[in-house]
Amino acid sequence: MRNKQEEINEKRPQTTRNLKSKPTEEIKFPDSSPSKMKKKKELQIIIPEEDDNKPEMEYDEAMGILVKSGTDDDFFKPLEGNSTNKKQELIKQLYTNKLQFVEGNIEAWLVALKSKTKLWKITSVEILAEIFGFFQAIIALKNKFRKRHYNIMFPLLVEKVTEGKWKEQIIKIFDAVAEELKVPIVLDKFSEFLAEPKKVLPKAALLISEQIAKFIDAVQGKSIPLIKLFQVANNLLEQSTQYKKGGIMIYSVLYKYMGEGIDKYTNDLSAQNKKTLLNEMAKLAQQKVPQKEQPDTEKPQENVKMDSKEINNTFAKNLQKVNDSRWEIKKQAIDSIVKTLENFKPQITSAMLKEQVEPLIQKLQEQNPNVLKASINWFFIYVELAGKDMKTHLKRFLNIFMKLLADKQYRNDAIKALDSSGKSLGNEIIINMLLPFFTSDNLIIRTDVID
Repeated sequence: MRNKQEEINEKRPQTTRNLKSKPTEEIKFPDSSPSKMKKKKELQIIIPEEDDNKPEMEYDEAMGILVKSGTDDDFFKPLEGNSTNKKQELIKQLYTNKLQFVEGNIEAWLVALKSKTKLWKITSVEILAEIFGFFQAIIALKNKFRKRHYNIMFPLLVEKVTEGKWKEQIIKIFDAVAEELKVPIVLDKFSEFLAEPKKVLPKAALLISEQIAKFIDAVQGKSIPLIKLFQVANNLLEQSTQYKKGGIMIYSVLYKYMGEGIDKYTNDLSAQNKKTLLNEMAKLAQQKVPQKEQPDTEKPQENVKMDSKEINNTFAKNLQKVNDSRWEIKKQAIDSIVKTLENFKPQITSAMLKEQVEPLIQKLQEQNPNVLKASINWFFIYVELAGKDMKTHLKRFLNIFMKLLADKQYRNDAIKALDSSGKSLGNEIIINMLLPFFTSDNLIIRTDVID
């Protein structure tokens, strides 16, 4: 029967397959045989990882942890010598044969390696290959890899990502981190990196901007550090032409999901740069969606008869389109759903409305103001037809509209939504649901709830 280490080795990327090195003597690790483990049980401790928001541990602390967990004092000596082969072999063994000694103290190992390589100052192709292989192996340790580990790796990744021989592998590392830690964490780190563009080479700024656009697209503009991203884009636009490309790239993908909602974030731009940006956005707005990509959202005409099957088919097609990556398509699909609900009220069943609950809740949290406005209209007709059947989902809807109360752009819509909910379910139910919001820290929300 295979052990855990063999399974990990099978899944791990083979990053050094084509790199040749002379055989070297095996690096000595703590003996993990059952008899030795029993004798040294007190040394095989797992140090719990620190909170992600705490500062990176110091080198002395890291070494203390590693020594307590059974690592020999002389283990890192090859990294202090001149032999590339020995350095390469040491790091390679960490993620090929001895990963069980790493996974309990990932931060300590990263800090130690970072220090022993003089803050990742590595020029050897062979050693860098093993370092990146080590990174990939750590990320593959499901539920062990943390944001603070990524923070330690990040400086080396962004330093080398523009180099042809590492670019593809490092982008794969970014992708793996996004999958393990979630996209917002990756975007947040990229935003920090580009906070001061003058300190970043133009080539690196453009490449990271491309990655930002890619990840925003991957999550369709949802749950991203929006303000930070706009600050980054604005900072890039205020630099030379090479940097501007990155800023326009970020704005373009945000426009894709927000439409005119991006306007309020352009106030800090100089008049000339704002003009340049708006021209680019105008070009995007004028680009027509190819005919074959148009959703089947023909608006039902009044007095046109449709049976239940046809109504269901219309809803099904449009409910698929509301998740399209383009806000124009989403809005068209939502408008079609609303029109169908309005035109065929007597034929709308509770089963049809039930299918719309989750998509409606999602669309009510859209960043794009055009999609959000359309979704609010969808809610109005939904709550009218659902009546008391919506009570099950009322709390989720109210939480959304409470947030919208704090935004003057949507405050009136939120108030109307509360009124329409009261008409369908009874004001007493709504009032009871709103009681927790009387103590809200937001004065606007508290005042509107009382009103």
